[in-house]
Amino acid sequence: MTGRTGGKRAALAVAAAIAAPSAAPPAARAECTGDEDTKVVPLPVWATSPNEGNTWGVILGTQEAAMQMISQGRGGKIINTGSIASRQGFWDFVPYCVAKFGTLAVTQATARGLIEHGITVNAFAPGVVDTPMWLGLNDDLRTIHDQPADADPMREFALQTLVGRPASPEELAPFLVYLASPESDYMTGQMYMVDGGQVLV
Repeated sequence: MTGRTGGKRAALAVAAAIAAPSAAPPAARAECTGDEDTKVVPLPVWATSPNEGNTWGVILGTQEAAMQMISQGRGGKIINTGSIASRQGFWDFVPYCVAKFGTLAVTQATARGLIEHGITVNAFAPGVVDTPMWLGLNDDLRTIHDQPADADPMREFALQTLVGRPASPEELAPFLVYLASPESDYMTGQMYMVDGGQVLV
C-alpha cells in the first residue's frame, strides 16, 4: 500500500498480498511497507485469511487515503488491485474469488461516493504474474491435486491466456502509472483487465 503526496494531487495504490487455494492455509500475510513518502497503514493481526486480508485491506486503504485526500483538498486517485478472480470464479480459489469480487464492489461504490471530492477510484486486474507468491501457490496446488513435484500448475494456467505466458511485474507497472496520472482523469469506478487476455469482458 503506497501513496505519494509530493505533487499537486495524491495517488494511492492498494495491494493486498494473501492468495491461497480453498483447501490450503494462506500463502502470505498482507503487509504494508514504505518510506518517508509513504503512509503505512498496518492491517489488523486477525487479517490473515483471503477474505479478511484482501477485502479489509482495500476498505481500510481506501478509507485512510480518502480522509487524507479530502483533508488536503486537492482530490486524488485511488488504485485498487483486483484480479482475474474479480471477474470469474475459480473452483480452487473460492475464498480468494469472494475477496476479489469484493474489491470490484468497493471500487465501484467508493468511486460514486468520493467523486464529489475530486477523488477517482479505479482498479486493475492482473492474471498470473511471475512473482515469489507463485512458488507457494504451486506447492499448494500440487498437494491438493496430488501432482508430482515437477508439476507447474500455475504456468499451465497462464498458458490459457491469449498471450500464452505469465506476466512480469514490469509489464503491469506502466498501467498503474497511467492510472495515477492526469491522463486518466476521466476514468473512475472501473476495473481494467491486464491479464494477457485470460478473461474477456
